[in-house]
Amino acid sequence: MAMNFFEHQDQARRRTGRLVIYFGMAVVCIVVVLYITGVVMLNVAQQQQNSGGSQNEYQAQNQPETVYWNWEVLLGVIGLSGLIIGGGSLYRVHQLSSGGSMVAESLGGTLLDPGSVRGDERKLLNVVEEMCAEVSWFGRVVVSKNSF
Repeated sequence: MAMNFFEHQDQARRRTGRLVIYFGMAVVCIVVVLYITGVVMLNVAQQQQNSGGSQNEYQAQNQPETVYWNWEVLLGVIGLSGLIIGGGSLYRVHQLSSGGSMVAESLGGTLLDPGSVRGDERKLLNVVEEMCAEVSWFGRVVVSKNSF
């Protein structure tokens, strides 16, 4: 059962959409975990501050309540997470915008020298040149170490 290009492209788009949804869910989970950690740390710090020294009966009765919702902590967590995740994402997009050959090289591929004299490499270059001539474009050829 052969799949044509357009069916494959539609499947790739669906997978990409799922990956974007998973990424968003991961970001939300990170924010929630960091928020819970921040609120717990805030509550522990407040209790330690109020329990310092001897307590009289008045202080023991007027302990501050445990805080479960704190806008400042939430906004701080969202801002810090957004800065780190957004900065990392922008950095990666900038890296990937260099082109496919740069991506291939970062994954361990080696740039194929157009003046190469090895038989298999020459065959590969001939095929790529023929294919690219059809669309009036030629790019760099990168092969993995296990290709030959």
